[in-house]
Amino acid sequence: MRPNVAIIVLNWNGWADTIECLESLQHLTYPSFQIILVDNGSIDDSTVKIKDWCRGKIPVHTDFVRWDPGLKPVALVEYGQADAESGGDVGREAGLKTSSSQRRLILIQTAENLGFAGGNNVALKYCLKRDYDYLLLLNNDSVVDPKSLTEMIKVAAGDETIGVAGPMVLYYHQPRLIFSAGISVSNVGRRVRRIGLMQNQDALPFNKTRDVEGVAGCALLIGQKTVQAIGLLDERYYLYMEEADWCTRAIQHHFRCVYIPRARIWHKGWGSVQNDPGLLDYYLARSQILYLKKYSFGVRLVLDVVVYSLRSFFKTFIKNAGAGSWVGWRAHLLGLVHGFSGRYSYRWHRPAGSGSRPDKTSMHRKNPKETVE
Repeated sequence: MRPNVAIIVLNWNGWADTIECLESLQHLTYPSFQIILVDNGSIDDSTVKIKDWCRGKIPVHTDFVRWDPGLKPVALVEYGQADAESGGDVGREAGLKTSSSQRRLILIQTAENLGFAGGNNVALKYCLKRDYDYLLLLNNDSVVDPKSLTEMIKVAAGDETIGVAGPMVLYYHQPRLIFSAGISVSNVGRRVRRIGLMQNQDALPFNKTRDVEGVAGCALLIGQKTVQAIGLLDERYYLYMEEADWCTRAIQHHFRCVYIPRARIWHKGWGSVQNDPGLLDYYLARSQILYLKKYSFGVRLVLDVVVYSLRSFFKTFIKNAGAGSWVGWRAHLLGLVHGFSGRYSYRWHRPAGSGSRPDKTSMHRKNPKETVE
């Protein structure tokens, strides 16, 4: 019997990316999955547009997907956050069973933006009360190869020691270049890095299934048994580093994290934060300090904090000096302070007077060679 998979997609004010992602999921060759879309407190007309797509009113034609009117309409069941977290309503979902996996959608709406971890946790709580064997967290600004889920399940379901798996992630705008072939954690400073960044997809080192220290959060497959053992995503992160934390916890519980190159997706990156200078710098700094506080101890903690703080401080300083804007540098310093002090309830907002013009501290990295801490 094939494992049953829940595919969780998080949307925040990004309906155009989301419906392209959903359209690509309709072409998956794997036969047993349920798409669960969480609208994370959008303030635009995302839910209206997504429902129009379900009705077949918004065709999607891109370099990666082609509109198939035969896969519309899409059967839809809608929940609020509380109902979803309690497990939903089996009776209301009975009608979904008459539709194929490609033509059914569960839409969950939250009342506010809960962040990446909080928004995904709403869907995870729903899934843990159901009979899903695997959960795939997928960024809404991604499109999938039709065989991607089949390839991931083939590997993950074939070995009970595998708790987390991820595909080869390629750049959407440079589709032969690697965005992530898994993630690694440096020995000193515990800096999380994407493996294979900007390498060609055919490069031999990245075409072998292998164990890694983590996989990119834009496409992360995790077993339900793994989630039951390690818990939900840590919502203190709000944005960034959640997947590194989750993978580290899985490894500590003796599960393996595996990179599967035969499964491929294409990822745009930074879409939901592209016009907010400082947001990326703030959350990366705060999240990295939280990660160090959780997994480094004693002298090692002091060393890791010093190495990371000094390196990132000067790197951010140089980047902002070259850009002629100090929003990102100030945001980075604030993130370090809040990480040390444990102020995780703070939500970054653009400082008054910073303007809306994106500069080189913007979240949208047009040059993919720019890496992140």
